[in-house]
Amino acid sequence: MPTNLTLFSVNAILLLSTDDRSRILAKYYSAPHQHPQPSSKDGISGGSGGAGQPGSNPYPTVKEQKAFEKGLLEKTNKQTSDVILYDGRVVVFKMEGDVM
Repeated sequence: MPTNLTLFSVNAILLLSTDDRSRILAKYYSAPHQHPQPSSKDGISGGSGGAGQPGSNPYPTVKEQKAFEKGLLEKTNKQTSDVILYDGRVVVFKMEGDVM
């Protein structure tokens, strides 16, 4: 099974509030250059912009981003470790009680 290895390994940096479950800061990253995917019929590149390719943004809409963040908060709420596997991604996080 081939893996999608890429140098663009950071997909997002998130600061989330556990008090009201809101986002303080969210920055999602994509690879700077996407290779067009050829269509299956004629070999002409499709207009998808490289979605699903390594380094592409897996959460392109705000709705998908907020769903990911909500699930991530639920998963990390009672964790004792600082690294977990969530939604097929390695997540490194730090829980802080009082940030000002």
